[in-house]
Amino acid sequence: MITRLPAVVALLLGAGACASAPRAAAPQTAEPRVTATSTPASGADLGLPLDAYDLTPQESLQIERAKGMFLQACMKRYGFDLAVPQARVPAYPKNVSLLAWLGYQQVGRYGYQGPPGFNEEVAAASRNGRRGITVPPEQLPVFDGTVASFKGRPVPEGGCDGDLERRLSAGTDDSDRDIEALQQEANEQASEDGRFRQVMQAWSACMARAGLRYTDPEDAEGDPRWSSAGEDDGHPAPSAIEVRTAVTDERCRLQVNLSGVLQSLISAYEQRLIAQDGAQIRRIQDQLKQRVRNAAAMTMDPHPR
Repeated sequence: MITRLPAVVALLLGAGACASAPRAAAPQTAEPRVTATSTPASGADLGLPLDAYDLTPQESLQIERAKGMFLQACMKRYGFDLAVPQARVPAYPKNVSLLAWLGYQQVGRYGYQGPPGFNEEVAAASRNGRRGITVPPEQLPVFDGTVASFKGRPVPEGGCDGDLERRLSAGTDDSDRDIEALQQEANEQASEDGRFRQVMQAWSACMARAGLRYTDPEDAEGDPRWSSAGEDDGHPAPSAIEVRTAVTDERCRLQVNLSGVLQSLISAYEQRLIAQDGAQIRRIQDQLKQRVRNAAAMTMDPHPR
């Protein structure tokens, strides 16, 4: 659970940052009021309001298992052995990357690369457990349905992937928005917030005091001196300057409470979206739950979690 501190953090709640009118009366473009900021003690504290409407890790796992089983069986009917990633709950919490938390990267040892497998696991976590499938070129016509038949056997509309989606989405209606789209919307709004720019300036000043000149953490992580290194190169040891930069970066993020400020700001924008679009968000949640039930039926599991 996120701990909310009673004290108001001046960096986040500077003079003029809070509107005096009730939120319902505020213009859509106004910066939402934040009365306190969180101070996460670990990655497990990095929850956001819209998470409550999304699938749990176990529900996502149920769907990923059903997808892998169905696609392999479907492709097998056409003589293909499709490799699918192992369905598993990601090793890290969902919002680690979104909220700029470096605690799992072990920067003193690995710099910005993180331990082996880190990038894959964090990417899967940000997608709520979904992992990409690499389909060989010769299998693509059957997988995505660009052919009507293959070796005399009819191919379903949209291929095996289209057939899968129809089964998973049975009993739901199409929506042009989903939880991830809403979360991205709130994230983009928070990134334009004046209070976010203040914390970026404070972080940059902290780095500058250590002789490191970066505008924001993305500049530091993407420094071309080490941005090309990583698992594709056999996970080489980071350079001393990368480790020094990453360690200083983590210290500065903690000093200015970057993750806590981000969490509080994004939470405020997500709460505003929930207040404005609560009915639609609950419909999206119901459709996600229906997908879990469909996945459970596909895997013949009578007790989906």
